[in-house]
Amino acid sequence: MEKNLTITSPVMTKKAFAECSGLREDQVRGQIERGYIPVKYIGRLVLVNVALLMLECMEEDGKRR
Repeated sequence: MEKNLTITSPVMTKKAFAECSGLREDQVRGQIERGYIPVKYIGRLVLVNVALLMLECMEEDGKRR
């Protein structure tokens, strides 16, 4: 199942990331706690760093080819 997604912000809330990625919020939280999903702290707010995650994915994909 292919899904088109347009990212308009380099960061998003955990809830928004969960909805976009198809993961549950508790799964996103666990992945953040393990360091698998990069975050940006703005005060007490924790935002998923989508820009860095996309960059890491593209770099990893390039290493596999």
